[in-house]
Amino acid sequence: MDNLFLFIFRASLVCLIIGLIKPTIFSRFTEGEITRKKIGLFYVIFNFAFFVIFGIMTYSNQQTQENAYRKLVEQKIYPK
Repeated sequence: MDNLFLFIFRASLVCLIIGLIKPTIFSRFTEGEITRKKIGLFYVIFNFAFFVIFGIMTYSNQQTQENAYRKLVEQKIYPK
């Protein structure tokens, strides 16, 4: 699941760069005038949100792996 959020984060970085260079590309997705400021603000917020979600998902996966490793060590299946 964390790979999905990483992919979305990277894709939004690419969209941010493209939108700052040529904002008219995103004009079909919005109503009204599209500016670099609007695109920049939208994608910076979008990037921040998915960066945080990616961090949370990665942390929870790490905790899950550590717990699974501890259980294997306690059962003496996996050596220290």
